[in-house]
Order: sequence, then C-alpha cells, then structure tokens
Amino acid sequence: MMNELVDIRKYKQELQNGKMYLNSIAGLATFSLSLVCLSFDNPQKVAMLCLPIVIGLIISMPRLASVYQGKQLIKFAENQNDKKLIEEQIYRLTNNVESKRKFILDGAVFFYSIGIYGSILMGSNIIIHLVNG
Repeated sequence: MMNELVDIRKYKQELQNGKMYLNSIAGLATFSLSLVCLSFDNPQKVAMLCLPIVIGLIISMPRLASVYQGKQLIKFAENQNDKKLIEEQIYRLTNNVESKRKFILDGAVFFYSIGIYGSILMGSNIIIHLVNG
C-alpha cells in the first residue's frame, strides 16, 4: 500500500539530491562566505550582509515532491479512515529516527559550515582568534 501513496525509490532519490545540494552547494558556499567574512576587520557586519545569500541557499533546497504528492492525496481521501491511513504512512516514512540521524550525519559539511557562519554572525570571537592566531 505504501508504494501506491509515495514512491519510496523516488523519495530516497529526492532525499539524496537534497543532501548533495546541502553539502556541495549550500555548505561549501556558506563556508566560503564565512572565510570571506573573516578576512575583513569587522566580520560580523559582513556576515550580516551575506545573510540573505545564506538564507536563499537554504530556501532553494530541492523539495521532496513525492511526499508533497502523497500529502495532496489526503485532500482527496473519501473518508476519515483513508485520511488517517495516508497520514500515518507518510509520517512513518518521513519521521524515522534512524533516517533523521543519518540525514544529520550525511549533512555534516552543511551543518559545520552553518555553525561556523552562525558563530561569526553572532560575534563569537573564538573563530576570529583561531584564524588570526
């Protein structure tokens, strides 16, 4: 029944594409912007100017179309039991604790770069002192 609602292979491929985007595009671009910010006298102000770029990179992450299509089926369900069944199946697919942990570990480059950028943006002197010696 689950294969009829959400194509699991398509979902996994979309998830893999999202991870690749986060690491290879958003993560590396954010890390590069972080290094650029550190080259200025006041890195926090430069990081603030770069914030729309970072937000744009995160927002433009590829969407999980297969899950969206599955959720659209809820609107067309004939009765409450069907709606509940569809919701449960989508919830089981998307809220697996193991897959969330794996997603975080697979997105290590992205989360590391966001951490560095966030610390610069918040004015943490630790990163600045590490770079400047």
